[in-house]
Amino acid sequence: MESPFKAMVALKQPGRIEARSVIERMKDRFPAFASHPEPRVIDVPEDVRGRHDVQYMGFGNLVIELLFLDRPILNAMVEDAVERSIFWPEAADIMAGHGGHAMLSAALPKIESGKDAVLLAAATTFASAALADLMPAVGVLWRESGSVIEIGHFQAGAEQMKAGDIPVNLWVGFQPIRGQEAWYGRKTGTTNTPPIGILTTGMYPFIQREVDFLPVDRKLGDIALYTDIACRNILVRGGEVPDGDVIKVNSRNRSGCGPCRKDSGPDCRSGP
Repeated sequence: MESPFKAMVALKQPGRIEARSVIERMKDRFPAFASHPEPRVIDVPEDVRGRHDVQYMGFGNLVIELLFLDRPILNAMVEDAVERSIFWPEAADIMAGHGGHAMLSAALPKIESGKDAVLLAAATTFASAALADLMPAVGVLWRESGSVIEIGHFQAGAEQMKAGDIPVNLWVGFQPIRGQEAWYGRKTGTTNTPPIGILTTGMYPFIQREVDFLPVDRKLGDIALYTDIACRNILVRGGEVPDGDVIKVNSRNRSGCGPCRKDSGPDCRSGP
């Protein structure tokens, strides 16, 4: 089974619930995903039973693993994720108080396309959101982006998937960089500061590469919005993004993709 995503749900205190409860909550809240085919609890293999507090949920040929740990998420992971979580200023204080966590990941026998990866990310998100409804969750650390998401924000992202939207802000981290005039190609305009670009973390499982968005002379909030839309467009069109491509966001704003090697690993970084 292939499982490229892992969500770590931070809990106020250690705890455990049964996989059946998570399934029932998923059926109530996300019926389009969780009701067809009929979900089921899968028996834990004997070689795993007793060594880990793990449970398995089946949705057709898709399997979701649920593991509870009676300790906080590793401090080094939390510190790094907090640093990356530029839009949640209270992250450090809130995450510092959690006492346990649950890890969830969805898997398929084989991932054959970017659509399969999106399905697995969605399944991991739905299961995490359902669990967070039933337990005292404070945040979710999405391993592939290296970011931690406030629980209310994560729940809102799960809800937007019910309308067919892709919650890029849950799955992909944005790392701002200050550009150089050589990259930008003209004066910086009215800001008197170098333009800002974005490096992604978390696109690799979907398209086997990370993406650098070239610096532009706009506010960080606007750039993050355009990058979110551009990443969504990349996922919708299956990840075919040539180096140097320009993705149209609207009639006036375009997001340019910088150089990224298709054979680059998850930590690929290019540019200044």
